[in-house]
Amino acid sequence: MAITSDTNRVAVGIIEEVTFGTTPATPAIDGLRITGTPSLGYVPQTVTSDEIRADRQVTDLILVGAEAGGDVGMEVSFNALDSVFEGAMGSDWVTKAYRETVSEISAVNVGVDYTVTAVAGDNFAVGMLVLATGFVEAANNATFRAETGTTSTSVQYASAAAETPGATAKLRGIGMEGIAGDLTTTAGGTNSIDSTALVFTDMNMAIGEWLKVGGNVTGEQSETAENNDWVRISAISGTSLTLDRVPVGWASDTNAAKTLQLFMGESLVNGTVSKSYSIERQFQDHSPVTYELFTGMRVGTLTVEFEAQAIMTSTVNFMGLDSTMSTTRFSGATDVAAPTNEVLNTSSDVGRIGEAGAAVGDPNYVIDGSIQVDNNLRRQNAVGSLGSVGIGQGEFNVTGSLNTYFGSSALAAKVISNAASSFDLRVSDDANQALVIDLPSLKFSAGSPNVPGKNDDVVVPLEFQAYRDATLGYTMLLQRFYATA
Repeated sequence: MAITSDTNRVAVGIIEEVTFGTTPATPAIDGLRITGTPSLGYVPQTVTSDEIRADRQVTDLILVGAEAGGDVGMEVSFNALDSVFEGAMGSDWVTKAYRETVSEISAVNVGVDYTVTAVAGDNFAVGMLVLATGFVEAANNATFRAETGTTSTSVQYASAAAETPGATAKLRGIGMEGIAGDLTTTAGGTNSIDSTALVFTDMNMAIGEWLKVGGNVTGEQSETAENNDWVRISAISGTSLTLDRVPVGWASDTNAAKTLQLFMGESLVNGTVSKSYSIERQFQDHSPVTYELFTGMRVGTLTVEFEAQAIMTSTVNFMGLDSTMSTTRFSGATDVAAPTNEVLNTSSDVGRIGEAGAAVGDPNYVIDGSIQVDNNLRRQNAVGSLGSVGIGQGEFNVTGSLNTYFGSSALAAKVISNAASSFDLRVSDDANQALVIDLPSLKFSAGSPNVPGKNDDVVVPLEFQAYRDATLGYTMLLQRFYATA
């Protein structure tokens, strides 16, 4: 008889719970792209009897409790960590404008428009760039400029084919496009992007969010080449975006005759929502298949690690209530395939590592680093219950490390002076999808030059503590960009 216990036949999926500790009815379970689940399990808590026997033997080993939880390892790719990011941050992704399925997208009219039925949520605004995906007709899957707002998005779209959208159809606001010469840039004491025709307050942007300036072709880019880069918003009015982060060389430009494009990302900031998940682990080479279902799983810690010439990785530690193992799957459960976006590397996919508003590079190049979110979970145990009766959520704490070459004393000096700083990381794949991590306020808690020995490099192993930004009101921001060009 062959042994059936191959790690390559293990599948793991996740679904958010509506009621803590209860798997939703007929769950559509999202697949996770894992590298391993080395400590995920349901661990019995036992106590050896203290009874004294005249024959010197142990009386019994008594089961007194059980703990569900453990680590899940993953490589970082676009969309792959979206649900666990929400659990770690205690909040939900905020979209700019979003519609999906036939209940929200009633029809595609040939050569004229998309017709969107009225639903709750933010409306598409005039000038918003809209990404259409999941339509049956290939011609309908494109990025277009919305020509009208409110709940009906109309666009001149000559290549469109008539269809009644199905379950996979989606319309997503990803940016904005000005009419010729409308979007201008200003540099100086105040850096800004200004408009006459577009209404920035209709775009559902927030202070602290990043934008990518410039589209795919020359006509959609700023006349000043250096402006076609990433910026961060510090103030928003109907006609102006004030910027506190701009690229080197940012300049004033009228962008005459340019239909300049700006790309927006959906955002996630830390909050106070206690999210929980059911996690299913399948051992598919068993006959019949073994299903292990963990419930009441909350994200305790989430760590993102990056080192030179490697793959960006993540480890998520869950703490939960209960687990069952069976050859019968949860009633009505189905599988949703994991996203197939490319795994991100730490060389060509890293667009920026920023500290205090400037890119970290020559002479203090980064060797490796990490960011860890810790929700300080605690098990709530009670008499009469084998497992935990609850999972308490504590302080939201973000720490990290940044190991750099000691090319200058600039970073090491900030440790000594307890200077306020910030950190941001941007990565993107070949499909122009990007993820931004921004810690707007932090201080370095440790880091002095390390001299390991001869024939080696002097490095500074920095450690940092992030904290609530007094202006923005949060500690950490994540943004996902479905397009950046």
